[in-house]
Amino acid sequence: LVVCALVGLHHAFAGEHEAELAQSRRTLELDPPQFLGHWAVGSALQNLGRHDEAVGEHRRALDLAEGTAFLKPVLARSLALAGQADEARTLLGPEGQAGTSPYQAATVHLALGETSRALQLLASAAEQRDPWIVILGVDPMMRSLRGQAAFEELVRRVRPA
Repeated sequence: LVVCALVGLHHAFAGEHEAELAQSRRTLELDPPQFLGHWAVGSALQNLGRHDEAVGEHRRALDLAEGTAFLKPVLARSLALAGQADEARTLLGPEGQAGTSPYQAATVHLALGETSRALQLLASAAEQRDPWIVILGVDPMMRSLRGQAAFEELVRRVRPA
């Protein structure tokens, strides 16, 4: 199950989102009541711009994982991209971080159009050595930041020498 999901991530990082969706659906078929497949399918749908469908998959993943913290910003990002900003902000909470990593919170703020806040959180993620920061340079969720000087400098800073 995990290996299958990781193959889907490989496709995501390579920008092969149709292949990502196909692989993610295979992950879901292996164990439908497991949250991982729903998370993967939702993420692939998100990368394909099918935001309403992604919301449904990410809601299911959060339900199946019984509120696991890392899935709250995943759902919040899908909600933001689907035009449901109020619910996305509610999931982020008053601190704007959904009780999770600054990297994940940054993905939500980016989806909400709050680029400067997203960049602040990404810088914080780098300083804190947030485990998610290692995918910064290839993460499709960061697509809109590519080419911006502050983002490119951050990528250079976290990339291993």
